[in-house]
Amino acid sequence: MSIESFIEQWQPILANIPQEEIKKPKIPVKHLCIEAEALAVTCLKDKEQLVKAGLNWQHAMDLKPLSELLRHYQAQWQSTRGQSPQTKQWLAMKQEAIALKKELLRHYYYAFHHHPAILKQLKPISHSNKNNQLNIHLLELANIADKHGTVLSGINFDTNQSTRARMLANQLTEHLAKNHNASPSGKDALQWRNRTYTLLYEKMTEIRTCGKYAFYHNSRKRKLYMSSYFAKSKKNGRPT
Repeated sequence: MSIESFIEQWQPILANIPQEEIKKPKIPVKHLCIEAEALAVTCLKDKEQLVKAGLNWQHAMDLKPLSELLRHYQAQWQSTRGQSPQTKQWLAMKQEAIALKKELLRHYYYAFHHHPAILKQLKPISHSNKNNQLNIHLLELANIADKHGTVLSGINFDTNQSTRARMLANQLTEHLAKNHNASPSGKDALQWRNRTYTLLYEKMTEIRTCGKYAFYHNSRKRKLYMSSYFAKSKKNGRPT
């Protein structure tokens, strides 16, 4: 099943979790997902004993899809904090675009200081600081170079700069189109992450409680229904 299908299936359920019941992760998301997926394998082997002890088997079936969904929302949240490859790529392109725009304007204002019509075109470009218009500005500056190359040649303008401006404008346009509404705001992403964590953690707790009861006299089995992360934290003296 695709992540889109998981979202469609689970978001209505996640949305119904009361705000006061939503938990922040007590365990790093990557560790919880690893434990959830390991627990799903353990459950499958012990299905008969767990169901006999009263476990709602749906909890075990929900572990893997919720784990995958949690990873998805965690990645979305991280992307809003500038940690995703897409965000890093955008920041790199934006920095280059800002620097190139500034450099082109420097050349143009000098080359066209006797051309009021062109200066009028440059004014709104130079006064705008909107990042989502950098592609438009670079394209306009490249077009000016194409139309008025003779004037620019008078100052020995490097045409590679206007060529790069056009290429970068196209890259920015493609990136903005691809990532438009691709991820929620940081606040929304964090809410969905925490809701998914809450539901997954609750289901894991139900399974572990049942597993520890069902295998009370089997220490090896019972250990499989305990959190290895919390056990390690306790052993190392860290708070759980």
